[in-house]
Amino acid sequence: MQKVKIITGSQASLTEKLGRQFDITVIPYYLNYSDKSLKEGIDFKTEEFYKSLADIDNLPTSSPPSIGDIINVINNLVKNYKEFIIFTLSANYSQMYNTCVQASKQIKDASLHIVDSGGATAYQAMMAIIAARMAKKKESVNNILKMAAEFKDRGDEFCVLNTLKYLAKGGRIGRVKALMGSLLSIKPVIVHRDGITAPLAKARTNQQALIIIIETMKNRLQDYPGHEISVILQGVFMDEWLENVEKALNEQFKIKDLWYSRLSAITSIHFGPKSWSLTYYIE
Repeated sequence: MQKVKIITGSQASLTEKLGRQFDITVIPYYLNYSDKSLKEGIDFKTEEFYKSLADIDNLPTSSPPSIGDIINVINNLVKNYKEFIIFTLSANYSQMYNTCVQASKQIKDASLHIVDSGGATAYQAMMAIIAARMAKKKESVNNILKMAAEFKDRGDEFCVLNTLKYLAKGGRIGRVKALMGSLLSIKPVIVHRDGITAPLAKARTNQQALIIIIETMKNRLQDYPGHEISVILQGVFMDEWLENVEKALNEQFKIKDLWYSRLSAITSIHFGPKSWSLTYYIE
């Protein structure tokens, strides 16, 4: 019996295939409309939501799983596992961390370790994958938690937005700022670090953004000469471009593993179509 079970939220943007591959349980977030709330991956498919994203005037809001949702997931798994590690979205972005902490107080037959990833989307997903890989090798909970605590020293996520319009729709930035960004064809490059989203650069094209990202990675890897990296590529209708990104990365770095995923519906309502991300971890 595998000693440790890894869990994360659907906002981490893991595909069903990756979830099965690494035996990671994904708890769905909710999309909330005026008349209904839908569970991602259960009540709708993420890829289907993409198709309507460009035509939505009033974007749905999102909310994390409830305490009851989390308890139900654990109760369904507790026959086979006694140790659980749940990787959550940064507590600065969501109540998921606090909800999991509250749920853990009501679980009596298992030990729950709640980890604030300090990031989002594939940053969170990469942390869960590395943890699941360690769990499969029967590494201890303490070793996995140590990896998570040190993850920010070896991992990073870069997100490239095609437009600022969706951040404006969601109230994250002003509409005037979004309009100016659109007129100037600016593609913001942002990073998730230390629990917050921070701007890295402004690019005019995806190619320019990729050059900036690769140079940033090279500078980071100077402290880890000869090390391989693992990579997750995610996007919304960006499959062809991400193949170009993979080719560029293989030309510049030693790649141990590279996985394709897609941005969750929860993330795409903020980022919009034609957005993409690159997350890496130094092995």
